[in-house]
Order: sequence, then C-alpha cells, then structure tokens
Amino acid sequence: MHTPRLMQSVRRIASLVIALCFVLPLSQCEFRKQGDEQTVPEAHRIYGYDLAAGGVQEITKGNLAGGALAMAISLLAFFLPLALWTASGTSQALVHVLVSPLAGYAIYLPVFGFATRPLAGGILLTAAWAVLLLSGCMTLAHVLARRRRPA
Repeated sequence: MHTPRLMQSVRRIASLVIALCFVLPLSQCEFRKQGDEQTVPEAHRIYGYDLAAGGVQEITKGNLAGGALAMAISLLAFFLPLALWTASGTSQALVHVLVSPLAGYAIYLPVFGFATRPLAGGILLTAAWAVLLLSGCMTLAHVLARRRRPA
C-alpha cells in the first residue's frame, strides 16, 4: 500500500479511538473529603465530557471567553480528527501536525498533570494523538520528498 494511503488509514483509526476516549475515563484524582471524625480519601474520575462540561459551566457563570475557549479546546482535542475524515491525506497530515501541540497540552494536564493516576482512556488518547502526529510527519515528509525528486 502507498505510504500516504497507509498513513491516512492509520490516522482514521486513531481518529476513531480519540473520539471514543471522550466517554472513557481519562484519569483519576484523589482528594480528601472531610468526614465527621476523620479525613477520608475520595477518588474522582475525569472524563472527556467533563472537560467540555466545564466550559459550559464557565459560560453559565458569565465567563463567556474562558468557557468558549475551554469548550473549543476540548472539542478540538476529541473531535477535530474525526471532522477531518474526508479531507485529503496531505491536508489531514498538515492539520494534525499543526494542532498536535495544542491538543497535547489540553490532554496532558487532565491526564498526567493534575491527576494522581492516568487511566486507560487517557493513555489511549495520548497514544492516538502521538500516532496522528507521527503519521502526519511521515506523510508530509513523503510528500516533500516526492516534490524534490526530479521528474
């Protein structure tokens, strides 16, 4: 199979995995809950839809800019690859490479930064975005190599 076509298939599978991670637990945070007699540790799981819901809550509190930005980043991190499903392989690759740093930042904080334990969804999400970045780089390198080759 031709390298760009193979990479496009890989990107499509990774896009489905990323969209699936929206409903999988990304990480777990533990905090202390004050009880009657003692402090009890309580676990809270973070899901992708929690990140988008946080943006909605900010908007309802009157923070339109912050809430819209939070929603846009979470939707970008989970659904942009799926939205690019029908784009050409080179266009997909270019967008994935350009957006990966922002998506990586949006994913890193809830999965590894603030959490006490990353869960399956967070690890899958991180791996799928890494696959998108690497396959995008490979596609762009292949396209550039073909353009430099004399006809």
